[in-house]
This record gives sequence, C-alpha cells and structure tokens, in this order.
Amino acid sequence: MDWQGIPFPLNGNIGLLIEKIPHLDITTSSGFGWDTVVASVAGGIIASAIPAAIAWWSIRNNNRTLREDRQRQFEDFESSRKTQITIADESRKAQIIAANRLVWIKDLREASAEFISSAYNTLAQCQKVVALLNIFDNQHSQSQVAVDYPDSIMQAKHDAHDSFVRLVLHTTRIKMMLNPERMEHIKVMGLMDDLKKHAENMVKHRTNIDGDKANGSINNFIVDMQRLLKEEWEKAKKNS
Repeated sequence: MDWQGIPFPLNGNIGLLIEKIPHLDITTSSGFGWDTVVASVAGGIIASAIPAAIAWWSIRNNNRTLREDRQRQFEDFESSRKTQITIADESRKAQIIAANRLVWIKDLREASAEFISSAYNTLAQCQKVVALLNIFDNQHSQSQVAVDYPDSIMQAKHDAHDSFVRLVLHTTRIKMMLNPERMEHIKVMGLMDDLKKHAENMVKHRTNIDGDKANGSINNFIVDMQRLLKEEWEKAKKNS
C-alpha cells in the first residue's frame, strides 16, 4: 500500500528520488571591485619590494666589504711602506756609520804610528840632552864661576822641546778619538801618558832612559791598539 502522505504514518521502506538539483542564482552588487585592485597593487608592490630590498642589502654589504678591503689594503700598503722606509733608513745609517768607522780606523792607525815615531824621537832627544848635561857638569865641576851652556846643549834642549811638543800633540789627537769610558781605551791612554811622563822626567831629573820600561810601554801600546783596531774593523764589516 502506498503512503498517503502526511499526516499518515510511513510503513515499510521509502525511496527518495531527486530528479533535478535546483538552480541557485547568487547576485552581488554591480559596483567596481576596488578591494581586488588594491590587493593586486599591494601584492605587486610587496612582490617587487622584497627582491629590491634584498638587492639593496647585498649591494650595500658588497660596498662595505669593498671599502673595508680597500682600507685594509691601504693600511697594509702604508705599513709595508713605513717598514721599507725604516729598513732603508737603518741600512743607510748603518752604511754611514760603517763608512765613518772605517775613516776613524784609518785616522787612528796613522795617528798611532805617528805617536810611536814621536815617542822614540822624544826619548832619544831627551837622552841626548841628559848626556850632554852630564858631560858639561863633569867638565865644569871644579869651576867657581857660572858657565853658560854651549850652543850644542841649547840646540839639543830646543830639539827635545820641539819633539816633546809633537809627542803631546799626537797623544792629544789619539785621546780625542778614544772613549774615556771604555776600559781598553783608558788602558791605551794610560800607556801614552806613561811614555810622555817618562820623557819629561828624564830631562827634569837628569836620568837616563829606562829602556826596558820605555820599550815595554811602547810594545803594550802597539798590541792594545792592534786589538782595538781589529775590534772596530769587525764592527765595520758587520754594519756594511
């Protein structure tokens, strides 16, 4: 039996047949879609701004890196240039010092040789004066009146005086080239003073030359001066 519809109860099975889906018409306002336009424009701006910002940031970092690299290169160049200038200055100073030291060595060697020659000559002249004075005194020991020295003695005394002056000159010249604070220099200066004093005392006290003492002082002077000159020569070779 077919169902007679509402309000009659449904007995048995029911099947619902949908023959057609109803058509739905949805209408909107016919105004212009500004929201779509704004969204599109905003999206475009954002889409283009992000790569531009990334590119700007990359360019900015690259420029900063280039500036820093150039600054480091400049600083390295300046440091290298200053180092080269310092090395060149030190080398030039060393060469000047070495050249001056070589001149000093040459002058000191010549002055030392002149001193030795002058020392021997002064000692010989003083010995001659002493010998002539002793002969004169023996010859006039019994005389009751004063007797003038003969020309030979006066000439000998004059020669001894000139020789002594030259010895003082050579001694002073060498001393001006030495360092009074270095022990090896002080020793050399002491030997020169000993020889000068020995010659002076010979005439002053009319004593004969002490050959052993004089030769010992001269030999020591030569050895010490040779050692000093060799030391300075080695320094000059290192600085050249």
